[in-house]
Amino acid sequence: MAGCKNSINSTTTEPLKRCGLITGGAQYVGEAIARTIAGAGAKVMIADLNGDKAAATVEKIAAETSQEVLGMKCDVTDELDWKKLRCKDCRGIRWNKYAV
Repeated sequence: MAGCKNSINSTTTEPLKRCGLITGGAQYVGEAIARTIAGAGAKVMIADLNGDKAAATVEKIAAETSQEVLGMKCDVTDELDWKKLRCKDCRGIRWNKYAV
């Protein structure tokens, strides 16, 4: 997919052309949300306090869904981490525009 859109047509059978930013996405509910969104065809960015766990979850979900899944260490209570995440340009995707 060359880019993302803010909306989808839920009546089509085409893969989703969306991106999801999942904070706390390395495990439990966040991981399940990331897996579901990736499984529906969206690109996913996992941001989590535990960068190593985020990386492992990225590998697992990418292998299961064949979707582009990226991850990084991020403390959502830290303004500097938000700035890093917001400015992170992951293969042409500005994550600050596409959040779930």
